[in-house]
Amino acid sequence: MKVKKFEALDMPQALDMIKRELGPNAVILSTRKIRKSGGIFGLLSRPILEVTAASDYDFNAKKTIEEKGALKKDDMNWSSARFESLQDDINKVKSEVSTLMALKAGNNEEEDELKEFIANYNVLDRKVDAILKSAVENKLKNFPHETIEIYNALTTNKVEDALALKLIEFLEAKSHATNGAKKIDVMLKIIKSSIKTSGQIALGGTQKVVALVGPTGVGKTTTIAKLAAIYALQKKQKVGIITIDTYRIAAVEQVKTYAKILDIPVEVAMTEEDLNTALDNLKFKDLVLIDTAGMSPHNKKQMAELKEILTKRHLDLETHLVLSLTTSLEDLFTAVKKFSELNCKKLLFTKIDETTRYGNILNLSLRTQLPISYISNGQNVPEDIITAESEAIAKILLNMRAN
Repeated sequence: MKVKKFEALDMPQALDMIKRELGPNAVILSTRKIRKSGGIFGLLSRPILEVTAASDYDFNAKKTIEEKGALKKDDMNWSSARFESLQDDINKVKSEVSTLMALKAGNNEEEDELKEFIANYNVLDRKVDAILKSAVENKLKNFPHETIEIYNALTTNKVEDALALKLIEFLEAKSHATNGAKKIDVMLKIIKSSIKTSGQIALGGTQKVVALVGPTGVGKTTTIAKLAAIYALQKKQKVGIITIDTYRIAAVEQVKTYAKILDIPVEVAMTEEDLNTALDNLKFKDLVLIDTAGMSPHNKKQMAELKEILTKRHLDLETHLVLSLTTSLEDLFTAVKKFSELNCKKLLFTKIDETTRYGNILNLSLRTQLPISYISNGQNVPEDIITAESEAIAKILLNMRAN
């Protein structure tokens, strides 16, 4: 792969330079604005756009895919190329746009710079997507109709194009060893083997403490109620709830209402000391569920506060990151990275009933390599939650009827 940096006055000029030197299929890896010295003490300097691009980009595996049939994150370079590099760089551009907006404060020169920057970002975003789409379309020409139909089923469900392509490449590579099985059945096994699930919360001889964390509005409190009902009413276990969601109006009352209906104790904790007291009060419970405040993944202060509360006691804590399937993949991936500070061990997806596109389950599963615990499919307590099963997920991604 050939990598080179280009300097230009704006993005269109940079794209022309990249196309001439590296060809139409070159991929932009990063962009940033720099200033070139000019005039006395650099007073006449102006911002220059520096763009790093690469040629000979493809979606080939980094290493030979293991014969056991599961597709792993390390088997692909689409993750690092598409998200860990390109998406991060686009996010940096967005951050710089926000900075410019804060700096302009009515300054016409700054406002013009902001408008130019936004225009350049939009060109960059469209160019990246066009390059990826072109690369995928060129590869699809080499596949039979049945395989393309599988690809279309995956991408219609919003499995990312590059991942869907890698899956069908893997499918074709394994076709010789399938003994005449239908390709869609082979793909079902591939996806099933690639998705990690954890099963239900496992209780043993010692107390299990489980915390649900995640962005605002994903349904953590309702999910806590569903899990509490399942373990208290159906499994006949001793359950307690701790809420440290003191940011949201009426959040504590909502938890207390659920707890009263289920006839289980609830403790409120606002500090590390409160949490210690709450855990001591619930020390004879088999399962303690901790409901946390929803927060923006970008709110460093709240994240640090929550980390302080949850980690100081050195609990053997099982933390589930709760994510809504109605959220965009970019925002989901950002949430995963930001909440990783809390040592999340499992993914829990909500609002599957509010979308008809399920591909982000696979997209996130492969990127994070975290097992999926539960999937919430409605507001009813406790009915609308199911234990995640890889085969059921694979079937909905391929538009196959569940048995």
